[in-house]
Amino acid sequence: MPEGELWVKFGGDHGGGSFKFCCQVVNVQHPNAPQNTVPICLFSTKDLAANLETALGRYRQQLHTLQETIWEGKKLVVILSGDYEFLTTIYGLSGSSGVRPCLFCHYKKRTMQLCVDQRPSSAPRTLATLQHDFDAFTSAG
Repeated sequence: MPEGELWVKFGGDHGGGSFKFCCQVVNVQHPNAPQNTVPICLFSTKDLAANLETALGRYRQQLHTLQETIWEGKKLVVILSGDYEFLTTIYGLSGSSGVRPCLFCHYKKRTMQLCVDQRPSSAPRTLATLQHDFDAFTSAG
């Protein structure tokens, strides 16, 4: 991790009949230890898009504010973590049934089925490209 950054991870997970959303500072010796984990939200239902929007939507502006925060001379870097289902839901992707199911690249599903050495190069998928794809999708109707 860069010296001038403080990484803060927000993670979501469904299991044991409930959904948990927690915060962890990554720049510590044991970031996943229980004493370094702060629960933010807990609810007893599935992590469906509508449920996540209801439960987590109230934190959207605070997360954006954190991304622009300097604390004790360090830039805060916000990281979202979770399993594939949670991340695709949060980012508004259709998941494994989608045309482009990967969170990290722009490959279509049929290209992902090729051997790695047979695939063309692909630019990484970023929040900016996700927004661009979403805008193109909604403007196309």
